[in-house]
Amino acid sequence: MRVFVVTCLLWAISSPVLLADDPSPSAKSRAIQSVDDLSGIEKTNLALMEGFTSLWFFTLGACLGSFLNVVIYRLPAGLKLGSPPSRCPACETRIERRDNVPIFGWLRLRGRCRTCGTKISPRYPIIELIVGLLFFVFLKVELLSGGANLPYREPNFYAGAVWIIWYTKWDLVGIYFFHMFLLCVLLAASLMQVDGHTVPKRLWRPAFLVGLIGSVLFATLHPIPVIVPRPQWLEQLRWSITLPDKLFSGWPFRFGVGFDGLADAVVGTLCGGVFGLLLAACWKGNSSQYRSVNHDFVVANGLIGLFLGWQGSLLLSVFILPIQLILRAVAVRRPQLARWLLVMLSVSTMLLLLIWRPLMKQVGGLIGKS
Repeated sequence: MRVFVVTCLLWAISSPVLLADDPSPSAKSRAIQSVDDLSGIEKTNLALMEGFTSLWFFTLGACLGSFLNVVIYRLPAGLKLGSPPSRCPACETRIERRDNVPIFGWLRLRGRCRTCGTKISPRYPIIELIVGLLFFVFLKVELLSGGANLPYREPNFYAGAVWIIWYTKWDLVGIYFFHMFLLCVLLAASLMQVDGHTVPKRLWRPAFLVGLIGSVLFATLHPIPVIVPRPQWLEQLRWSITLPDKLFSGWPFRFGVGFDGLADAVVGTLCGGVFGLLLAACWKGNSSQYRSVNHDFVVANGLIGLFLGWQGSLLLSVFILPIQLILRAVAVRRPQLARWLLVMLSVSTMLLLLIWRPLMKQVGGLIGKS
């Protein structure tokens, strides 16, 4: 957390310098200077801004990865997330703040408790690194690219840290964090299942609530509407206000409740659940392990449908079907592989998001406009 705070301070201090030669938000109608026409100082400022932006998002992801470690350990055990503070599982000594830095804290202690010397699992910094890299990769592929990986939605003409982050495109930022939330929940559920736990409702319920509320308030979180193209009568069933553009980097921002977003969420959740049930038929069995795997798998597919819509859920189901059949065939001799089913689903969802637009172009005539 300390690294995250320091990075935020550096970003805040450097922003006036980095933006010194950039146009103001109100000047978006002026001609935009080509990168090739920039001076050496301006190119340096631009590179520094890109670097600080990447570092900030990686640090944010690593900090959230540290929180996910707490979620993965405490939720299945029925413990509170906020208390007691992080401590050594062996001697129960509270971890000092200087040691509670994502990734570097574990490296500094060489993977051992400062007090008793008990080994600390390397999974903690690995998860922090994975989530940090996840935020970094999607920053480049989805956010700074102007949404080049998103189907149906036209990518932003001007991309990069300046035009996406500093002159914030809130619809794209919302989609980015919407997807990051989904991937983080799937990662937490996957590791709980690998540990042999049934994923608790304390994880699923808030995740579905966030997806539903976000969809109802911001229909733009779903790049592909439930009906392509979105009918005009459906768009009219939205009660919203447009907030002043001075508050949002010179771009108007609409906020309100709409039936279109609700339709996207409900249809996506139902279709995702149905696709999950069909895929889970491969794992029918009388053992309690298989029943637990099937339940969590179906719920996870419903969550994916809620966040990505029925089109994304359908595409994912087709994508993972052959992988699941192979995994099921191997699991006949090694039943413990059933615990990795959600891992497969999570990795497939991440890959789908990265190449969503090209995949939709391949099946655009069957599913919708890409």
